[in-house]
Amino acid sequence: DDCGYYDSNPDCGGLWDDSDFTASAMCCACGGGEPAATMTSSTSTEATTTAMACFDTAGNATDSYNESCLYYDESPYMCGGWFDDSDFTVNAMCCACGGGTQSAATTTASTSMEATTTATASAACFDTAGNATDS
Repeated sequence: DDCGYYDSNPDCGGLWDDSDFTASAMCCACGGGEPAATMTSSTSTEATTTAMACFDTAGNATDSYNESCLYYDESPYMCGGWFDDSDFTVNAMCCACGGGTQSAATTTASTSMEATTTATASAACFDTAGNATDS
């Protein structure tokens, strides 16, 4: 499977990795991939950056071990839903596990004619597996 499989099945523990595919390094759903931003600038002294950002939707809810989405940001291989409880569904609420909500984030930076400023954003992610697949 390619990284698309891991978007809906975040079993990122490396069981299916092979010589040309490492899910944890190549797939955003597994904590890999590359940050991406779209940069546009005008001929004036403004630069605008727009990127899709994901926001966790769990609020103060935690799993059965009292872990929030922050835990899954650091441990995406735990995204299987094993510790979900009545108020917490990791795969629906946490961006690291394919949940959360997507929103466009735009940043505009103004500069003087003497200075050059580059605005960047890294909230979006692109999978880097190319045509590689797991075993």
